[in-house]
Amino acid sequence: MNENINDAEKLRKRFDDSGRSDAKYARAKGLQETALKRVLDGTSNGKRAQEGGATRKVFCHLKADGIWIGRLPWEKEASKTSQKVA
Repeated sequence: MNENINDAEKLRKRFDDSGRSDAKYARAKGLQETALKRVLDGTSNGKRAQEGGATRKVFCHLKADGIWIGRLPWEKEASKTSQKVA
């Protein structure tokens, strides 16, 4: 859990350092502001089906803008699953 909090703090810091506000970023990218805030707070990671679409869009936009660095959370799960099968 502490690792997730740490990652969320880093993500929020990178987002804030980019000089963007939550509302303006969400509006400009056509995202749900609540989904963006959940991602930046670390409470949502896009792995659950009911939140997947809006949350995954947020992660993809953050990655494209260089705010999210590395694999996306569901890509990590997929690689772990494929390693178990092999």
